[in-house]
Amino acid sequence: MTKKTTIANVEDWAYFAKGINEGKTGMKSVDTFDLISDIDFGANCNSEGVCTGQNYANFNVAGNSELQGVNMIVGKDDSHVFYANFNGNGHTLSNINIDTTVRNDINNAGLFGYIGDDNSNNSVIKDLTVDYKGGGIKSNGYNAGGFTGNTYGTFTNISLNNIGNIDGGDYIGGFAGEVGDDDKFINISLNNIGNMSGNSKLGTYVGGFIGYLRNISGYTTFSNIYIFLNKNTEIISDGSDGSVELFVALNANKLNKPDNIHIYKYNTDFTDSNKYVDNGFWNLVSGFDDAGQDGKINIHSYIEQASANENFKNVVLDKLKDIKKIKMEILSLLQILQ
Repeated sequence: MTKKTTIANVEDWAYFAKGINEGKTGMKSVDTFDLISDIDFGANCNSEGVCTGQNYANFNVAGNSELQGVNMIVGKDDSHVFYANFNGNGHTLSNINIDTTVRNDINNAGLFGYIGDDNSNNSVIKDLTVDYKGGGIKSNGYNAGGFTGNTYGTFTNISLNNIGNIDGGDYIGGFAGEVGDDDKFINISLNNIGNMSGNSKLGTYVGGFIGYLRNISGYTTFSNIYIFLNKNTEIISDGSDGSVELFVALNANKLNKPDNIHIYKYNTDFTDSNKYVDNGFWNLVSGFDDAGQDGKINIHSYIEQASANENFKNVVLDKLKDIKKIKMEILSLLQILQ
């Protein structure tokens, strides 16, 4: 029988993360974790990204002495990987700020740290909204991403919102720092994302969606992905080597045919587009809700952020809801016909 476990509050999440990160036998036997309510992680960040509340990477659960200084990042390294499935059931994880520099045992920073591996990338994470509410990610580790540091898995129907900044080491992405092989990213939106930067002296790879794409087999899937970058967003790579890209930083040439990918960027000037390796996939789009071209990374330019972001929420996110609804209807029809 498939074993499922529910997560309802901060305390549940702390036991969830602690169990995975410490290799607890009980956690390893769970096939699916179900989120059954919204969870607020209490970072309390202002518009400048200054946070006066909890650090997701070093969290203290009130009233529970055994849950003090907990690393809430699920799957802290390649020896403590998250292998199971996660169903958000349409709920929201919010008010998040991640600072791993206060610890020395985290190399993969994000809501999740390390998901799956090259021998088992069957994890499915779906139907989840994440709202950092101005919090961000600060890490000295190898990988950092708004959702996950390092992954081999499938992600569907995920909305990632209001990340202040993402600052990491080697591979940094708006969604994932490093991505393995045969992964799937379907119906994903990144809304109101701030600066992304790397701090490795040897060079960093920073991408609007992914830092480092392995994709050895060439079967990684990208479908229905929408990214809205802030007016002042900068994508920065420090060090002696590395690159910055609007979508994938390292191995952009291994992108399969992109399916319905859109990036919204402020008053875009593409006179220096040659500095982006992924520019061979670009299609410059004039209209905000222009359908663009299939097989391209469609780049939309906006002038006024407030109205553009409202359009993004009203138009783009509705599109994703419609796509999800249509796919569910098709699945139901196929089940009836079987």
